This record gives sequence, structure tokens and C-alpha cells, in this order.
Amino acid sequence: MLEKSQKLATLLFLPQPPTRASMIRDISRHGILTNAIKPLQDLYEVLETQFSPLSLCADVDGLLKTANEGEHPTDYMEQYIDPLREVTLVRLIKQISQVRYSSNTK
Repeated sequence: MLEKSQKLATLLFLPQPPTRASMIRDISRHGILTNAIKPLQDLYEVLETQFSPLSLCADVDGLLKTANEGEHPTDYMEQYIDPLREVTLVRLIKQISQVRYSSNTK
């Protein structure tokens, strides 16, 4: 795993392997998100900034369908749909645990 991380850093001309936080920071700093199609911008918003455990899965599913059926169909998205659903489930579990935790502390 360490070897793959170092190889990625080398390919990206980075002194160390990127972290999730550093990649999100770079996406924001370089305005990359503004060049994405609207459903993908909304997907980022739902997964990274919103707290909505009751509607998270439905929102993400709707956005994935919209991305594939919209003005600019994204056939390349097919390979990312299952991993995005897995990420969504992890995010949902995290949000639910925060609800449970916050209700226990009151």
C-alpha cells in the first residue's frame, strides 16, 4: 500500500501522497468543481457539506440517475456508481451515528 501511495505522489508531482483532505482542498482552491456538470456539483454538495441522513441515499441515487440521463450523458460514470453508493452508505452510517450520539448526550 505504501508503494502505491508513493507511486501516486510521484505521478502527481507531489512530495508526499495526497490525503482526502488535501484533495478536497485542492478541488476547492483550483475551482475544479465549477467545471463539472451540475449533477456532479450537486453530488459533491450532498456528500460533503449536507447533513441529511433521512434523504441522503435517495438524493444521491437521484443525482446519479440525473447525471446519466441529462443533457450530457456520462457513460464513463458507470464505473463509479457502485463505489459512490458504497461511499454514500458509509456517509449515511456516519450521519446516523452522529444523530444517535447527539441524542444520547442530551
